[in-house]
Amino acid sequence: TVLVVGVGYVGRHLVERFSDACDVVGLDLSASRCDLLCREFKADGLSNITMISDIEQDERCSTFDLALISVPTLLLADNKTVDTKHIRAAVEVVSQRARPGSTVVIESSVTVGMTRALLGPEGANLRARGIFVGFSPERVDPGRTLPRFEDIPKVVSGIDDASLAAITRLYSRSFNSVVPVRSLETAEFCKLYENCQRLMLITYVNEMADACEQHGVNIHDVCAASATKPFGFTPFNPSLGAGGHCIPVNCWYLLQNCEIPVLRAAAVSNRQRPARKAKEIALLAHERNSRAGDHPPSVLIYGMGFKAGEASLAYAPTVTLARELEEQGCRVSYFDDYVKTEEWRSLPREAFNSYRVDALFDIVVVAQKPSFSDRRVLDELSSARVI
Repeated sequence: TVLVVGVGYVGRHLVERFSDACDVVGLDLSASRCDLLCREFKADGLSNITMISDIEQDERCSTFDLALISVPTLLLADNKTVDTKHIRAAVEVVSQRARPGSTVVIESSVTVGMTRALLGPEGANLRARGIFVGFSPERVDPGRTLPRFEDIPKVVSGIDDASLAAITRLYSRSFNSVVPVRSLETAEFCKLYENCQRLMLITYVNEMADACEQHGVNIHDVCAASATKPFGFTPFNPSLGAGGHCIPVNCWYLLQNCEIPVLRAAAVSNRQRPARKAKEIALLAHERNSRAGDHPPSVLIYGMGFKAGEASLAYAPTVTLARELEEQGCRVSYFDDYVKTEEWRSLPREAFNSYRVDALFDIVVVAQKPSFSDRRVLDELSSARVI
């Protein structure tokens, strides 16, 4: 039996993947989410998955062979310090029930050294009880369908050689490519290294876009021309900044116990960019405001989610942008087929045409790559300024 503690976005992928080879129990504190997932798993014919919101509901929670911890590890209110309360609670629940010969693996994003601190000799000390311990960084990319989850190489690590052997064997049943590494810290650093590299590249192209603007150069022309180089160049396009639970967050995990000046500068730049751009857009919106009387300038944000095709607003730069635009006296609406929020007015799909957009808005901020049909609407606008 596999026990998955925390069945959010990542946990769900783990539940479904391991159910191909094992009976799986998913534990999530949200009873409503458990009910929803139960219905969806049943509809998909996944009869060997059980969802529970109380660990006492299923005796298999005390007889599991493998426990995967995939609870959230977000940031505290200072937006710099990792909130470890959920992962500590999960470790306590699992440690109390783990039996000799069973395996416990953390899948949640953590700071370097956290797995050893929580599960090693200074923490739960599971190896002293004959329990194998490891860490495996998740590599789920929301909205991406290829490669399939099971085809994404799975990095695994163990607190010792026996743990690594056990974890490699268990994961090899469900993943087509398992990549063992020499230590827990190597695997922890691997996840942060991957996501911090992406943050650095996003921040770099955004600052290059600002530099191009100062010289009257089109950054998209620069990116397209540079991308013709067949080596030594990684194509990236400018944006409002990185969003989601990983890219803008994981840098602070690494910076919590390691000083990397260039990464800190990128993290701060990424966080500040939406508010800085909002001030520029608001100034332009006020200049272009064609409405008489006291009507404020109106701005439409195209694409509100943290990435195209996603409903989540987690750390989405558009949220900061919208709030700052309102602070600057603009009326803000958004157009996104996936996002549902009451904080701003949503422009319905049937109203997204050049006539209505021109009539209603001074500025359209394109925060996501538009579809072919939506691009045509944006190209047909005559009075609203597209940014």
